[in-house]
Amino acid sequence: SASLQQWKSQHPNGLVRLYAFGYDAYQLSTMQSALTRPGFSYEGATGTLYVDNQQQIHRKLAWGVFDNGL
Repeated sequence: SASLQQWKSQHPNGLVRLYAFGYDAYQLSTMQSALTRPGFSYEGATGTLYVDNQQQIHRKLAWGVFDNGL
């Protein structure tokens, strides 16, 4: 799509793969300098996102509790 192409041109340094994260990807794309620091973490909409020693982003999902079907 045109908007994806525009986004790619604004983030030419490989952040395109974060597109699948949706909202969290957008937030992370504004924190590029922080993403270079191993141990950086961010409480995102999809869980806790953190950077490992190889500067790869991982997501730790939050646990949910069901009580009487809710």
